[in-house]
Parts: sequence; structure tokens; C-alpha cells
Amino acid sequence: MAVYIHHRYDWTNFQWNEQEFIHLLSEVRHCANES
Repeated sequence: MAVYIHHRYDWTNFQWNEQEFIHLLSEVRHCANES
């Protein structure tokens, strides 16, 4: 998962992407809860 995020996001823009990052984490948690 960390590798996927590392490739998808430019870490120099981490603050800019923070909301999308949180959204991605919440989707992952939701999928984990479904299974």
C-alpha cells in the first residue's frame, strides 16, 4: 500500500494531496470492513 501511494503521489506536494490521501485511507478501511 505504501509503495502504491509513493508512486501515485509526489511527496513534495503531500500537503496539497492530504485530503485525497485521507479519502483513500477511508476507502481502504471501508473495503476492509466489508470483507
